[in-house]
Amino acid sequence: MKILKKMTIVSVLLIIMLTYTQILVFAAESELTLTPKPETNNIHLKWTGPLNSKYRVYQKKPGSSNFETIGLTDFSPEAIDEEVKVLNVYPHSKNVGRLWPGSTAFQSLPMVNVTYLDGRTETIEKSALLKVWMEGRNIK
Repeated sequence: MKILKKMTIVSVLLIIMLTYTQILVFAAESELTLTPKPETNNIHLKWTGPLNSKYRVYQKKPGSSNFETIGLTDFSPEAIDEEVKVLNVYPHSKNVGRLWPGSTAFQSLPMVNVTYLDGRTETIEKSALLKVWMEGRNIK
């Protein structure tokens, strides 16, 4: 019984080591290209890493000793060269009961009123607020 436990522990450790090694290999194959764009006061990032990989961008403000993460999209009114498109990853009311046949999931999705800075008003599903925030930088 002790031998079986030892073999199990060694097997688990070996799997962990192989997984970690694979992660290091993927990281070594990644390439990050930074292209300054002084006309819009930003930097274009191009990441060629493994599929489903992520990265973060840090900045250190003048006079600060700490780095902090920054967003990768500028939603300020001055950001004219950036367009954000978001997939509809929220449930639509037309999908009621379509997740599982016979399901009563999503029978009624809550609706909210959104008013944009230009005065336009729209009633949308509450689950779509992220999409509005990402694409409509002029939301109140």
